[in-house]
Amino acid sequence: MNMKKSWLISWVCLLAVACNDPYENTTFLVNDSSPTAAYLEAHAESFSEWVSILHYTNMFNALNQADLIFTSFVPDNAAVKAFYSQKGVESIEGLGEAYAQELVRYHVVPSGIPAERFTEGYAVYASTYSGDRLVINFREGGAGAIYVNDIAHLTQIPDTVVNGYIYVLDAVLPPMVETISDRVSNDSRYAIFKEALNETGWLSRLSVPYDTTFNNFGGFVLTKKNFTVLAVADDVFQANGINNLAALKSHLGASTTDYTATTNPLWQYVAYHIISGSLFAEDMNHFETNDTMKLLSTNEGGSVLAITRTGGEFFLNYEGEQLQLVDARSNQELKNGVIHEVDGLMEMWTPDPVIVDWDLCNFPDIAEIVNKTNPAIYHNVDGTEYKVAFTPEAVTSYTWTGNATKTSTSTWPVLGLATEKTGSINGGNYGAMFHDMLSVNVGYLGSFETKTPVIIKGQYKVELFFGYGTSLNTFRANGSKCQFSFDGTPKEALMYKTVTTNAVGLFSVVIAEMIEFEATAAHAFKLVVMDPLASTNSDYRLQLDYIKFTPIK
Repeated sequence: MNMKKSWLISWVCLLAVACNDPYENTTFLVNDSSPTAAYLEAHAESFSEWVSILHYTNMFNALNQADLIFTSFVPDNAAVKAFYSQKGVESIEGLGEAYAQELVRYHVVPSGIPAERFTEGYAVYASTYSGDRLVINFREGGAGAIYVNDIAHLTQIPDTVVNGYIYVLDAVLPPMVETISDRVSNDSRYAIFKEALNETGWLSRLSVPYDTTFNNFGGFVLTKKNFTVLAVADDVFQANGINNLAALKSHLGASTTDYTATTNPLWQYVAYHIISGSLFAEDMNHFETNDTMKLLSTNEGGSVLAITRTGGEFFLNYEGEQLQLVDARSNQELKNGVIHEVDGLMEMWTPDPVIVDWDLCNFPDIAEIVNKTNPAIYHNVDGTEYKVAFTPEAVTSYTWTGNATKTSTSTWPVLGLATEKTGSINGGNYGAMFHDMLSVNVGYLGSFETKTPVIIKGQYKVELFFGYGTSLNTFRANGSKCQFSFDGTPKEALMYKTVTTNAVGLFSVVIAEMIEFEATAAHAFKLVVMDPLASTNSDYRLQLDYIKFTPIK
């Protein structure tokens, strides 16, 4: 069996609802070292219960492949038995095969996570075979203080096997099987909010964890579709004189009957409470700079949510309702995202224009493809610079056209993500926002297009921040012409001409001294490389970090 076929079968087996073990009676021992499942079986005194689960799900031999690398988080026997007791069953059979398979997939990461990835005070985010996220926190107290999802404590770090790493847990991680739609429907606190979701068509959208994209070759790609929902509880509605859905419609002025129309006030109100991608409270409240406000785009499309930091606290729409997340009811992690509860109605509100720092890699589909490739690198930094190439099937937030180039695509992808490595500039060697940049190697007259976040209407100065490496010194004297456009209005700027010193770092160039956006909305953005050296010089590439929109008052 060749490697490509082996990978395909194992991937399908791990992701499918049911799959016979394709590796039964196959030997995988290499260099006198055991692969994952064989190692666990050889240490039955600690892992016999988990081994039974692997056999029951037909995943035992899938984890024995020597040509793949896994990181397995394995509960010991005591942890598995305690989990059965909590579930009211005697063995894994009592939970059913589908649940058991999801349980195993949730404990396995499709890449290697060595112990040196953990740094005290920082979290490691790992995407599992189930498509969900594990959060591994290294707290104060050294190696004995590492926790997964704040549920399980790592008791052994790690056993290295021929095809990866095994970390031992003192508790089972319950798999994510409940969707946002399930949680809202089953929680009596959200009866009115649930009816509003249902009436506008959002309830069914929030029940589907994956989008299926078909390609020209008859294949398909499953892309995780995550959302962040800011839910309003019934007691908040009632405190505002809204006791049922009809009263909410009246309050919003939603008098028409087509509540699925994007122009309907009820649909707009509901969509304003939904953000694409999974944002935990720490993500929403994270500020890279000394700014005191940042904006989040919502699915309403024409309104933004403002997060304000003041007095050590965080508020939503501070100059409007001054909302906060309800701590005890936030960070509800589910199969397709996160629910937070807010302490007010959170009606649509538009602040005055504010500075917007648009990170060019901050898209849910980019996070998904990066986490599938290497779950330890997204928004993280270590001693290595990583690059992840985008594909049109996996990354739909960008469209691009690449022309001939002498820069190797294996070194710099046509379009992709490039991380920085550990350094002295805000923790990285470039000082990039979130430690990553958009890598562009599209050649002369090559281009890419995307959508900006929602920008509040007004006039702005626009600057592009980019990473500079010393191999780009050739382009400093004359610069490298690029054309930028917003909604089809072109501007030109010379990249690299503004670099003041031949040293690795982050620099900026002004795209537009003034541009006016006449509506609060997302805008079409396009970049065209106008420098012929992009196709003839083997060092050429762009490393784009973020675009800053500064209001002109």
